Amino acid sequence: MTDVAPDQTSVQSQPGPSYAAWLRIMAVLYDPFVWLGELIGMRRRRRALVADARGLVAALALGAEAVVLGTRFVATPEANAHALYKHKLVTATETDTVRTTLFGHGWPDAPHRTLRTPFVEAWLGQEARGNASRPDEPVVGQTQIAGQTITVLRFMGFPPNAAATGDIESMDLLMGQSVGLVHEIKPAALIIRDLVEGARQLIEQRLTPTLVGRQA
Repeated sequence: MTDVAPDQTSVQSQPGPSYAAWLRIMAVLYDPFVWLGELIGMRRRRRALVADARGLVAALALGAEAVVLGTRFVATPEANAHALYKHKLVTATETDTVRTTLFGHGWPDAPHRTLRTPFVEAWLGQEARGNASRPDEPVVGQTQIAGQTITVLRFMGFPPNAAATGDIESMDLLMGQSVGLVHEIKPAALIIRDLVEGARQLIEQRLTPTLVGRQA
């Protein structure tokens, strides 16, 4: 385990095994802080993208100095995301997402992780079409950005905001693999409170005794 040196855990670009599934399995089968204790010597300045207190504690134990919550904060009343987008977030699992470059209209070849909607499934393997930025792509809807009405063409990477209209499921429903840990729409303040308090309890109840025992 001491040879492991992760640079960053990224919910959008991680190509390997599901991060969310890993956390759930560890919570059920193992005491994660026994082996995390082996990795505390890593002093690299890193950030990690997480969705709950376990992810925060794991990231800190792995040497992170900060964490980033992206997907989790979309599923909040404060987020200016479309209602259907939020519903998809709280009902999806990490395996319902895919890393692709499909929504590359106007921003070609930029990898992103999005929901596997029927639209996305139909176009996987044909990402070159999405990156061609053709002006004759059909219109899938409209949205409002900074007070301006924007026509959304197929393959444009605009996540649907609250003002979006049209075929929402054919738009870019960005979400990371941490979506597997997001099950409800909750105010941002409560997310922060639960994250910090949950991490504090985990460290006090699980990690601190483990470290004290290893040093004895």
